[in-house]
Amino acid sequence: MDGELIYHIVERSEWDRAKVGSVYRPASLTSEGFIHCSTRS
Repeated sequence: MDGELIYHIVERSEWDRAKVGSVYRPASLTSEGFIHCSTRS
């Protein structure tokens, strides 16, 4: 991966809840079986 960042777009309120609960589980993980992510390019 050579230091390339991976991004996941999420609403701030959802991310804030994940930080407090220390678990992040977006709806796509349940409905599609994975988390949608992207590289910068």
